[in-house]
Amino acid sequence: MTNQPTETDNGNASKKTTITPKPAMPIKETVDSLKESWKKGSKEYKETLQVLKTDPIAQAF
Repeated sequence: MTNQPTETDNGNASKKTTITPKPAMPIKETVDSLKESWKKGSKEYKETLQVLKTDPIAQAF
């Protein structure tokens, strides 16, 4: 059996993929962004809950 590249690998089997890590966010920015997304998610959750309470179709489930 020879080491011929298959059609699916297009000869790329030997190439290595390097993943470049993103620079880390400063902790304060990370915390602030988490707080923002939590507030947004909390607001959306409350709105969804309100719709589910008032929607007759949703109440059937």
